[in-house]
Amino acid sequence: MRLGTLILLLCVFVVGAFGGGVLPLDEMGRTRLSSVVDGLDSRGEGFAAIVEHVQDWEGEPQALPKPDRTMVLNQPANFRGELFEVSGTVESVTPLHDPWRGISELFVRDASGDVFGMYVVGSIEGLTRQRIQTPAIFYKTISIEGGDHQNRLYPMFVTSKLVIQTTMTNAEIPTSLLALPLICFVALIYFYFFRMSKSKKRQQRRAHIQIQTQDVLNAVQETSGELPEDASSALAKMYEQTEDDE
Repeated sequence: MRLGTLILLLCVFVVGAFGGGVLPLDEMGRTRLSSVVDGLDSRGEGFAAIVEHVQDWEGEPQALPKPDRTMVLNQPANFRGELFEVSGTVESVTPLHDPWRGISELFVRDASGDVFGMYVVGSIEGLTRQRIQTPAIFYKTISIEGGDHQNRLYPMFVTSKLVIQTTMTNAEIPTSLLALPLICFVALIYFYFFRMSKSKKRQQRRAHIQIQTQDVLNAVQETSGELPEDASSALAKMYEQTEDDE
């Protein structure tokens, strides 16, 4: 009876410590990690062991250590299978193909600017440029050639989408969108002055036309009573008036 009670209390303590089923890898799982080879971009029995373990995770852990990047890269075998808390901004998301369909490979940039990789079990969407925080199990290191043709080691972790916490970051909002209100305001002012200027020109043109029209009417009124009814005589009279004006 006492032994059963002790086991029950131990189980409650473990679940409470890691919160809602976020448990470390058991001994059988760690045994399956013996085939893992660091440096190679490969996934085998050890990867399957971690995937099977994290897919049952749920809830949030109370407190987990953060990985020491230098130590993990230098001595990956000493940390393989260990449970950590990792966080950063997601730089890229790439779904894996068979036989690992349903798992995505993420590359995440942490607060120090360093990049690490993470495999997420479960379908995920919209994580790019978001900041995430999650418990994860360290899997291995992989060597990837960069754009400068230099090979660099990256630590790789495995987690489940069910335990990932996301927060909004400024990186999600493009700089061009941040300037959009200012651009709209400037455009509105420009449009206002453009309309005012156009309206003013229209009024000036209308006034000018009215003045010209009035001048013509006045001229007609002045000459209408003086010109002969005969067309030839009227033209001659107008010519004489023009000569007199000069």
